[in-house]
Amino acid sequence: MAGYSSHNLEAFIDVIRLKSFSSVARKRGLTPSSVARQISSLEEELGVALFIRSTRSLVPTEAGRLLFERSEHILNDLEEAKHAATSLRRDVQGCLRLCCWPTFAKRCVLPHLPELFDRYPDLRIDLELTERLHDPAPGRTDLVIRIGELPDSSLLATRLATQTSVIVASPGYLAKHGTPRTLAECAGHRLIDKRHTAKVMGWRILLGESRAVLRRLVLQTDDLEAQTQACTAGLGLVFAPTWLFRDRLRSGALVAIAIEGLAERSTADIHLLRNPGTSTAAIKTFSEFLRHKIAKQLARC
Repeated sequence: MAGYSSHNLEAFIDVIRLKSFSSVARKRGLTPSSVARQISSLEEELGVALFIRSTRSLVPTEAGRLLFERSEHILNDLEEAKHAATSLRRDVQGCLRLCCWPTFAKRCVLPHLPELFDRYPDLRIDLELTERLHDPAPGRTDLVIRIGELPDSSLLATRLATQTSVIVASPGYLAKHGTPRTLAECAGHRLIDKRHTAKVMGWRILLGESRAVLRRLVLQTDDLEAQTQACTAGLGLVFAPTWLFRDRLRSGALVAIAIEGLAERSTADIHLLRNPGTSTAAIKTFSEFLRHKIAKQLARC
């Protein structure tokens, strides 16, 4: 009965039991016409008549009898679901400690926290932003967001989404230096990269670490926002995830470059890691909430 008002169903059940709109109206503190409108609204939603009306009686139709048999179970299930949700909300509380890359947190975690806190006002987040992620340790960190291939370990991983990386440049840079079509051609361009090689992004992952490549690195910084700004200013090419450039690609401030053979090397999974045996209502709820939000956000990139 998804989509139908529980208030209309409750009114319908009362009408079946009390056999009149007036009796239901007195019970609910309404007017008989209000109860009649609730029944009419339910009939319109279902597309069938639920009662045979006359001046002396109110008799349920066959459809009405069938609905009555099922609606009691539906309302009981709804009450149980509400109770379970309320109990979960009470359990989702306390401080949850999360460790994450700074730029990913700013772009893909922080924007969703207002909705999370509206749902669970007793939950608090202790967010550690660092480029050097450590394994979650009891008393220090509950959850860690990692991007890319995971090493073998005893940690439990929840896959949040898959990110796609692209090579981008400013229109001004391309007009001045030309547009590369292959990775070999990229190696001859001015490149912007991370200071410390990451396993899921960066030019050294694509091109290696030869002296020729390193000489093309005109700017190195661990701050992805700084890479984005430098690229927009026309300093060189950047290879990084689409979630970093989404707005600038849409506005035309940056251009994604199609490179032969890049597709199979441009995706990486995003995981949420925790230690075995540390699951709580807060961790479970946060993990599922973040999985839904990040997957939806990255699907638009």
